[in-house]
Amino acid sequence: MTDYRDFHEGQLRHLEMIQAVVARLGQSGFLIKGWAITVTGAFLGFAVDRNQWELAVASIAPSLLFWLLDTTFLRNERLFRHLFTRVAAGQEEPFFMGATGKSYVDRIRQDASKDTSKDDVSSRCKTFVRETLLLFYGAMILIALLVAAIICLS
Repeated sequence: MTDYRDFHEGQLRHLEMIQAVVARLGQSGFLIKGWAITVTGAFLGFAVDRNQWELAVASIAPSLLFWLLDTTFLRNERLFRHLFTRVAAGQEEPFFMGATGKSYVDRIRQDASKDTSKDDVSSRCKTFVRETLLLFYGAMILIALLVAAIICLS
């Protein structure tokens, strides 16, 4: 196991820079979820208030858009976490920050295809259906459909 004292000053600064990006991406994902709840809640509130099932169904569109945006931030966060691991292991050039660049993503894909035990953090589709996002946005969409059904049946 690598000890903190084993890292040189430049490597520590590089790891700190990557961690700052990861923190910002995580915060952005959190804000997106808040906006998703707010917008979906507003649509559903208007749907119930006006007794219009169409508004409840319409709330699915922004939910899907926020889901896609959140997927992008989560994928980028996972890519930077992967870069962090590689920098900590001394496998990346000093101060490389192109974790979302095509060449880096292609390298990760190749590594993941060679070793099936590795998770392909570069996959947008796999990130889209990650359990955390699927449960969060799936629940919002399910609630929207239930509200639409209740309005239709009343």
